[in-house]
Amino acid sequence: MVLNMHSLVLRWSLAVMCAACFLSPHGVHAQTPTSTSVSIPTIHDWGTMRLPSSLTLDTEIPIVNVARSGAVSIVEIKPGCGCTKTDPDRTVLQPGDTSRVKIRLNVTTSQTGLIQKNVRIRTAHMGDTVESNMMLQVTLQRALTIGPSLFIPFNDAVVGRSSTSELTFENTSDAVVTIADLVYDQDVTSDLMPNERIAPHSTRTVRVSVTPKAPGQLYGGMRFIARGNGDDDSFNLPVYGTVTKVAGK
Repeated sequence: MVLNMHSLVLRWSLAVMCAACFLSPHGVHAQTPTSTSVSIPTIHDWGTMRLPSSLTLDTEIPIVNVARSGAVSIVEIKPGCGCTKTDPDRTVLQPGDTSRVKIRLNVTTSQTGLIQKNVRIRTAHMGDTVESNMMLQVTLQRALTIGPSLFIPFNDAVVGRSSTSELTFENTSDAVVTIADLVYDQDVTSDLMPNERIAPHSTRTVRVSVTPKAPGQLYGGMRFIARGNGDDDSFNLPVYGTVTKVAGK
């Protein structure tokens, strides 16, 4: 629903975002003339939503020639990482013409909260080149809030020894959330039980364990479905780490 004009730098003020907004079938565009020759939305916000089952969000960027005279040429459209695009339906715009570009934001089951990606657009008008940036953003709301991250690190794993990492599962809703279809990959286990119920407004510390059999990169994870707070929500929590041999062996 998700944006990186570098997430920590960009915190758009509500005043700017609301300056000239219009509601589209896909979300909200903040529309501001980028220069005296071209108008491109500054932001497209899908708002707050659950993770879509397709793991994709789509929108259409309008690029408008607002110059009094002279054609505008679309030189380049470069989506940020995690986005894909189609070619514009026209690349040369006469005054008043609009070109539309379809943009798709790809999201994953390991993402939650605010997601932002940037789309860079270069246009040319009567010898001048203008570079514009459009922000895509969505806030993904999950059935459970899992922290400190949606992956499980093991930084001290040793061959033949059990290592443990902790996650916090928080149910912020008024409904009971039930863990279903719990599956582990590789040598991963945890103290989370199948069909375990997490009470409303409660927190559960989950201890995830792994006993590596060989040195090298550690892979694996745990997958489950959270039910009870809106639609079923699938989680895929990967395990990352490096396994070392026991000293002296």
